[in-house]
Amino acid sequence: MPTGPGVATSDVAVTPDRRAIWTADTHLASITKHGRALGRGNSVDVGGAPVAIAISRDGRHAAVTTGFYDRPGLAILDLKGHHVERADVGPEPCSVAITPDGESAYVTGAGVDGTLTRVDMRHGSVHPALAVGRHPRGLAITPDGERALVAVNGGASIVVIDLEASKVIGRIKTLPFPRNVAVSPDGERALVTHNGFQSHHVTVIDLRRQRAIERVGVGPDPAGIEFTKSGSRALVAASGSGKATVLDGRSGRRLRSIKLGGSPTSVTVAGGTAFVADRVSGQLHRVRIERGA
Repeated sequence: MPTGPGVATSDVAVTPDRRAIWTADTHLASITKHGRALGRGNSVDVGGAPVAIAISRDGRHAAVTTGFYDRPGLAILDLKGHHVERADVGPEPCSVAITPDGESAYVTGAGVDGTLTRVDMRHGSVHPALAVGRHPRGLAITPDGERALVAVNGGASIVVIDLEASKVIGRIKTLPFPRNVAVSPDGERALVTHNGFQSHHVTVIDLRRQRAIERVGVGPDPAGIEFTKSGSRALVAASGSGKATVLDGRSGRRLRSIKLGGSPTSVTVAGGTAFVADRVSGQLHRVRIERGA
């Protein structure tokens, strides 16, 4: 069930209680709250062009990267009072993820120099950046909060990081140009999308063995990807085909595709329901991917 056309959207996230969906409005320097019917509500200025958004598990705070060309940085928001604090996380901030305890946000960035940076969510203090490889893009934190996975777009690999030690502990080779990464709720698998010329696949990774075990065709230009809460399903948006594809969350096997039209790019999941945002029009779609969701 889609909304009407809105504004260009770079990312989407849903609150844990499923009562609000927040979109990053690329050209408006703001994020916008949407209700259950997906209608647009209040917007909050984040001080720059938003790139990616993450919401804490308690639903109280959001972390939003802004940048490349417009005031690069990280905005930390109180979603109830709409108070915004900004932190300098270096050039070209890209993806952001919040640890399960809500204490820290991690940001990929720095372009060719490639870093992962930790920011304290309470005080906004920025820790020394960790080198990860050229042009890091997507980022996911394991459910136990112990490790981070970074899609190193310029290195055809997923970098595994021990967060407590702030140390790279593994590099998993993938297809070229890894873009976004999602980790299963049990922490045993990861799914990776890829961009670049003739990109059509998702890579399935066994995190215990730290190796890629399968590639699955999902259509041109796969982008956002996320698991359901149970881990039995995952959804990937392929902006080149205008479709979202439901995958088996354990094997990665393609189960079915849903025609959405436009350029579906960003995915967020609440329970067994996904919300997919179109990067050009800002249109939101609700997709049921598990029964009873």
